[in-house]
Amino acid sequence: MKIMENGQNVNQVMTAQSAIASNASDVNEMSSSASVISNDKVNVSEEAILRARVHQAVEAVKASPEVDLDRVTALKQAIADGSYSPDFNKVAEKMIEEDLFLTDL
Repeated sequence: MKIMENGQNVNQVMTAQSAIASNASDVNEMSSSASVISNDKVNVSEEAILRARVHQAVEAVKASPEVDLDRVTALKQAIADGSYSPDFNKVAEKMIEEDLFLTDL
């Protein structure tokens, strides 16, 4: 762009820049004050779903309480003195639930 001696082109550029800035602020005001309806779609990959599930599991483990040492001590004592008798059906059910849970991941 050739700049004329009277600064006409400089003034045109300044006017254009001012208009652009004004339009940008108008757009910001409209987007913050009006609700925007969007038809955008998002496709989530299987890997992303898996990662989200793993993240949820990790967070659940982090949020779970620490080991109950009193309970562990009581169970060790019951095993040692022969008074511990687990419900084998419940143990089997929990093992199957765990397997099914891990299969779903």
